[in-house]
Amino acid sequence: MSRIMSRKCFFLAFTAFFLTLYLVMCLTPASANEDDWDSLIVTLSPENSIVSKDVYILEALKFDGYGMVLVQVSKEDERLGDAVLENNSTAWCYLDSNNVRLKACNVTDQKTLPMFGSLCSPEAEIVFETKKIVEDDVVLELDLEANKDEYFLDEDIIIDMELRNVGEVKSDRIRLDLDSDGLLVKEGGPEIITLDKGSKKSCELRLRFPERLKES
Repeated sequence: MSRIMSRKCFFLAFTAFFLTLYLVMCLTPASANEDDWDSLIVTLSPENSIVSKDVYILEALKFDGYGMVLVQVSKEDERLGDAVLENNSTAWCYLDSNNVRLKACNVTDQKTLPMFGSLCSPEAEIVFETKKIVEDDVVLELDLEANKDEYFLDEDIIIDMELRNVGEVKSDRIRLDLDSDGLLVKEGGPEIITLDKGSKKSCELRLRFPERLKES
């Protein structure tokens, strides 16, 4: 077999590679921007134990008097779950598939009275946040360009890739999955990418022919 792959054969193989390369969007709570949340600070007590925000209802169920409060979150008459919030905790409590999060700033604690509230009327100051609805879709453009038209079977196939965010919103945690149609990925495999609006990411992908093809 010739040591060089004809331009026609290479074109067919590489066209298949282009058609099977795709992008998968993956969002996780840890990577969410602070701008993605709509925040409300509320003060709840036994006398005023319920507050609503958008389609959600937050209710204080029980105060322990030592800086902790038991709350319940509902959505359109459906109970989503309960959470115990602790005074001045830095950790968020997530509910409703990470679309709601809560944390307590101040909760009545008899060890620090009269700092906040009283044992007769305990209070909890809670940060109540809901995920903003993003109406704009992420729009990405991908360019791929090979450095040559023909390759010897023992040469690396070098592909320059440029991914651009041409939409109106930031795109978090883009995972680039490659189906190389039988070619082996030597360098520049899948990675996690974040692109701000109007930004781009360039990288180089190196592929090689499988050994069985070289030995044919």
